Amino acid sequence: KGSLYEGGIRVPFVVVGPGVKAGSVSRVPVTGLDILPTLADFAGYGAALPAAVDGGSMRAVLHNAGMGEVRRPRPYLLFHQAIDRRPQTAVRWGDWKLVKNWKTGQVELFDLAQDLSEANDLAKAQPEKTAELHRIVNTFIAEVKAETRQLAQIRDE
Repeated sequence: KGSLYEGGIRVPFVVVGPGVKAGSVSRVPVTGLDILPTLADFAGYGAALPAAVDGGSMRAVLHNAGMGEVRRPRPYLLFHQAIDRRPQTAVRWGDWKLVKNWKTGQVELFDLAQDLSEANDLAKAQPEKTAELHRIVNTFIAEVKAETRQLAQIRDE
């Protein structure tokens, strides 16, 4: 799973437990970052989680037959990898997804509701949406001071 396209990050997630309707299916995107806030919510942890926790509780979705949303500090999901892998970042906000290749600077935009296989790059056809999501990627990477180069590039410098 070395890619930030859907084939590399989309995996099944199964939950069984009290209040979870058997056989329900959800299309709400979640990440591993949502597990800690969900467990804290179920455990009745009342204090605010640290600001560094990016996820949100899945409880509302789990207890509503897979419908609803996960409320997170940021309204989008962001995925990033660099060291020892192809440096890339992806942001998903609703059905829109932007993938940035840091080595080439290329950005691609996809409408996952219409193109789950990410076959049709809409970056040129949707320049405003591309610019909006690209700003989010660049701002987030700068805020968290994430690496955007491969280890081999760093060694060569």
